Formats: sequence, C-alpha cells, structure tokens
Amino acid sequence: MNENVNIKAITRLNAVSSFIKKASDSYHDKDEFIINVNVCIQELRNVTFILQGQKKEIESFSSWYEKCWRPTLKEDKILNWLCESRTKIVHYSDLEFYSYISISVHDTYLSPPIFSEIINPSISNHEI
Repeated sequence: MNENVNIKAITRLNAVSSFIKKASDSYHDKDEFIINVNVCIQELRNVTFILQGQKKEIESFSSWYEKCWRPTLKEDKILNWLCESRTKIVHYSDLEFYSYISISVHDTYLSPPIFSEIINPSISNHEI
C-alpha cells in the first residue's frame, strides 16, 4: 500500500479514537457528547473515502474492497446505522440524544422481576 494512503488512513483512525474518548468523557454533557459522536461518525466515513479516493495506489483494491468487503459491510446492521447516521449528520441534523437504563429487581434469580423500569441515565443514584 502506498505509504501516503496508509498515513492518511491511520491519522483519521487516530482522530476517531480521540473522539470516542471525548464522547465517553463528555457523556453527561449532552451537547458536547453529541458533537463528539457526530464528528467520530464523520471521521469513520472519511477513512473509507480516503481509501476509495486512493484506490489506484492500493494494489488489488477492487478485488479486495469492492468484491469482498463492500458486500460484507452492507450486511452489517451497525455499519448501516453508522452510514445512515452520517448522512443525517451531514445533510439534515444532529443525532438525537437517546439513552436509557433498564432496571429490574428480582426477589430470586429464578423469578420474574418484581419491579422493572426504564429511566433516564442522567438522574442520580439517590433519585433512582
């Protein structure tokens, strides 16, 4: 593989890693979290754009990517969500902040829950 393509792709993957950490660190700051997730998703797609844009410099790219990887990637539910989310972020709006915690209380490990609730994760343990 051309060293220049490799460096560009690795630089973008390092950016993805950085934005994943920033998103994790800012989880309880809704606006900051969404910004970091949005940028992370865009950078993930940029890695594939770099590879596709430099395909003439990557030996056997068409047989490796187009014939083997592209069909596999299209079948992956998470990758499809990422692709759809990137389109939404770039062309329409930010992703919505939607997280929840599911809590169940059981009196024995064999019994069904005696209490089950879905709650907002930003509330305190005391409030729960």
